[in-house]
Amino acid sequence: MAADHSLSEARRRDLKATIDINAPLNSVPIAKYYGFAERLKAQCVHHLRMDAGALPSGRELDVGYVYLKRYAILITEKIPVHNYYKSPNFAKEKEALKKSIPWCVEWLDLVATRMDAEEAAEAEAARAEAAEA
Repeated sequence: MAADHSLSEARRRDLKATIDINAPLNSVPIAKYYGFAERLKAQCVHHLRMDAGALPSGRELDVGYVYLKRYAILITEKIPVHNYYKSPNFAKEKEALKKSIPWCVEWLDLVATRMDAEEAAEAEAARAEAAEA
């Protein structure tokens, strides 16, 4: 069952404008799109400090979320419509992308959970400040 991430829904909706990726051009070799996907995944790892085991906060978390969403859209919506996606020449790359989908979903959930926690902390701080006034 998916977690309810309603606390950070507005924050994630505001980031949506920076997430869009254009449809792939069939005149561009699909290998370039696979390379782009690898670089995008590397940016996710870098910005979210996945190798350190601790998620960043604030703006860095937002940037990591944008990279993750772009990666998810690229591998699930954009690359599969390229004319050479079904080519046996790229079976290895295609399989690698398919295997990374659960990884991406898991990290999107973790990031949304962290965003919810930040939003809850901000709301609590605002309530405490209002109560003091």
